[in-house]
Amino acid sequence: MDAKTLDEVELLSFKIQDTVLKLMSNFFEKNKVSYAELRILRVCDSHENLTLNKLSEVLNKAPANLSVIITKLVKSKLLRKKSSQVDKRVTYIVITEKGKKISDSSYSYFFDLVNDDISDELNELLTVLKKYYAKLNYYMNLEI
Repeated sequence: MDAKTLDEVELLSFKIQDTVLKLMSNFFEKNKVSYAELRILRVCDSHENLTLNKLSEVLNKAPANLSVIITKLVKSKLLRKKSSQVDKRVTYIVITEKGKKISDSSYSYFFDLVNDDISDELNELLTVLKKYYAKLNYYMNLEI
């Protein structure tokens, strides 16, 4: 590997994310959500008993930054907050039916756009990215 390869991988990663955002722009406008809000909805849809701290770990974002977005999603009735039955100091972030519909429809919207032509490539990319991430974490643990 050389610097040029690493630069291309980083640039292509940004270009892929930018292209997906552009493809999804009509979805965001129609549903009045941003990419960040959709990510939160998707994570809340796939995880139970999420606290703000756990959500921040999953998304690798500061809790303070997420708090503002969550408040907006609660006001929009896409999320709700629920107190723990065991410890009243703990508050869970729970997706509502309205939020779940947006989360679910975002996947079908994307796959309808690309006609499911990229599923093989997506699976291959996921495999490679998982290996790459595991190796990076290995090297990171050596540094600590």
